Amino acid sequence: MQFLRSPHALACAIVLVVCVLPAVSHGQGKKRHDQMDYGPFLTATLEIPGGPKVNKGVAIHLGGTPEGSICFDLDLLRWGAGWTDGFLNLRGTPYDGAHGPSPAVQGKLAWKTPNGPGWAFAENGDWKDPRKEPYGPLPRNWARWIGLYRHGDKVLLRYNVSDVGLLETPSYEVKDGRPVFTRTINLGPGRELVTVLAEVAGKPTKVGGGTLLGLGEGNNFTLAGLVNAPEGATLEQDGNKILLRLPQREKGVRFRVTLSTGTADDVTGGKVAFLTGKTTDDLDLDKFTKGGPARWTETVTTKGQVGTGTGAYVVDTLTVPEDNPYKAWMRFGGMDFFKDGRAAVSTWSGDVWVVSGIDDKLEKLTWKRFATGLFQPLGLKIVNDQIYVLGREGITCLLDVNSDGEADWYENLNNDVHTTPGFHEFAFDLQTDAENNFYFSKGGPVRGGGRGFEYIAEHSGCIVKVSFDGTKSEVVATGLRAPNGIGIGPKGEITSGDNEGTWMPMCRLNFWTKPGGFGGCVDTAHRDPKPTWYDDPICWLPKNVDNSNGGQVWVTGDKWGPLKGELLHTSYGTCSLYHVLRDPGERVQGGVVRFPVNFQSGICRPRFNPADGQLYIAGLRGWQTSAAKDACLQRVRYTGKPLNAVVGLKVVKDGVELTFSDPLDKATAGDAKYYAGKEWNYLWCSEYGSREYSADDPDFDKNVKEYNLLRATGAKGDKIAEVYKLFKPGKDTVQIASAAVSADGKTVKLTIPAIKRVMQMELKMKLKAADGTPIEATIYNTVNGVPEK
Repeated sequence: MQFLRSPHALACAIVLVVCVLPAVSHGQGKKRHDQMDYGPFLTATLEIPGGPKVNKGVAIHLGGTPEGSICFDLDLLRWGAGWTDGFLNLRGTPYDGAHGPSPAVQGKLAWKTPNGPGWAFAENGDWKDPRKEPYGPLPRNWARWIGLYRHGDKVLLRYNVSDVGLLETPSYEVKDGRPVFTRTINLGPGRELVTVLAEVAGKPTKVGGGTLLGLGEGNNFTLAGLVNAPEGATLEQDGNKILLRLPQREKGVRFRVTLSTGTADDVTGGKVAFLTGKTTDDLDLDKFTKGGPARWTETVTTKGQVGTGTGAYVVDTLTVPEDNPYKAWMRFGGMDFFKDGRAAVSTWSGDVWVVSGIDDKLEKLTWKRFATGLFQPLGLKIVNDQIYVLGREGITCLLDVNSDGEADWYENLNNDVHTTPGFHEFAFDLQTDAENNFYFSKGGPVRGGGRGFEYIAEHSGCIVKVSFDGTKSEVVATGLRAPNGIGIGPKGEITSGDNEGTWMPMCRLNFWTKPGGFGGCVDTAHRDPKPTWYDDPICWLPKNVDNSNGGQVWVTGDKWGPLKGELLHTSYGTCSLYHVLRDPGERVQGGVVRFPVNFQSGICRPRFNPADGQLYIAGLRGWQTSAAKDACLQRVRYTGKPLNAVVGLKVVKDGVELTFSDPLDKATAGDAKYYAGKEWNYLWCSEYGSREYSADDPDFDKNVKEYNLLRATGAKGDKIAEVYKLFKPGKDTVQIASAAVSADGKTVKLTIPAIKRVMQMELKMKLKAADGTPIEATIYNTVNGVPEK
């Protein structure tokens, strides 16, 4: 096996098996989701019997006895299928922990449509899929998804076909023992339109036409009808498809499409006359867009816990309502604040909750369910007190139309992102810059087991920028594997983490000041020729520091102690918070030091509350984390006490300079015996992860490039092994010759005569502050370059 060509690969394989085990067993997860009240719809990648997956599908539960359900394709704007006797079999990573499956139709399929555009291109009647790959939305001049209204249990869809606006809602009932699905459509004026209603198997026979048509064989016919048919509207056969043709209109029309099952005799014998004709029902759907009755009327109250401690920072806990009326599984993937200090959190299961009562004592926290049915929303941002969420379907703006505390209008801001069925291809985080442009990261479609990738789509492993009005999107960084969290700095700096795996020898922390960055994963580089080297990160992070990254945040206010202007990093895997020590020199390099505080879950979404100026962090437990709980929302509060910590790191020509927040005891700080260091490199290659290698080889980078070139060109194993022997396993001791303290007692220069480029350095110290407070710290840093000697 190629994976085992190098000796470290076997060790990596063992680690890999451990890392991908879900924290929650399949049975436990399935039980949680079977009990959960999702509301009338759920957005997900959907599996339909006998057809490809709907990559961005909205499954709508229509009720009835037996139950009826329907799904809509947000990319192709087609009704993908209708079925009876159930809703969804909730499978896959966020539901039962399984890596690979997706939610599937549960019940009996009544009808479906082909995997292609739901509406023909108006200019030439073309049905050919115009996309460069089978992912992402249709071109905007063809059709565009606008958004979804929820009115009680009724769901309405708004979209455009060419320049024509549509608003429609599905429903379901049983008539004469047969399932009847309806689509009530409000269609604007404009050009002729043609849409596909259903597809049948084989070489079917057509029965009827005009406003009632059956298509099928024997006793297996799909039946379509028109109620209050617009003048000139006809149902037509096109091979094995039923089409609806709508002539050009000078004004808007309102009508219904009906779909059912039956036989040819049902059509010719007049047994399904109810599928066509006229109705006295009010078909005006506009009244349902004004906001409906509140559905999530019960709130939950919890009491938080104020932390204690003697340090500069303590952790307060906002108690999560794990037990709630809707059986909602609380695992937080997004979080932000309104101007008044209330918080909004999104859950991996598709919810958004609003949390009020956040004050100093946290004695009464009120949790209100605000929205449901989103596609794994792992990012949330509040702009101008308006909630935007990022899911795998894109960026959605959630609007409370009638001010009852619930979202009525799920408006699509931008759904340009290409989403594949890959279980690991999450859309992570949501940030804005000074102009309120949005940013998010897209995971690579990692294969089950962790090594390699499935189909690499246009946005796989990228950081994407979306204009505030949603009209434009662009890729600003590539080469990422699993970037669970990003940050945008006050000057537009882009940061991200990434996780150990293919082309990721260890977790890394990226920093870019301009578009075009490459994070090191060649498979998701999206450039030709493929890169032969990576952009240097701020630092690499060993497993005990961060085995699975979270997001970053910049300290912008004065209320959080002496760290204004500094960068913070979260670790989802180790449930830890780090201060990022950025080298102030020209090179991107630096390190991290851990805050001495602990968290209940895999923290990944840090935000500062504008009301109190304190840091709040939300997180969840999925897999590859040491988290104790499924979710946490915790506050890191500044107490006003001395920090007594390293706050700065700078590489100089013969060592490093460390800056502290408070004056040091010069006797300990100025003695080299109170410091110790190790250093090592990692092997950057297509294998999963890396062991530690000696940094003594001055040709290490050159040998890595040769090793990768040999592998890429299919060289014989003995040649590869010959180069691999040049990499000596192990760590080296950092020889610290002396320590010198500055006059103000805050900066220490450690003289390291042999300092050099190295991927990983570990500096430990055991000192005292000037007031006698013990200081024990470990810095994990990277030296990407040393200033000229």
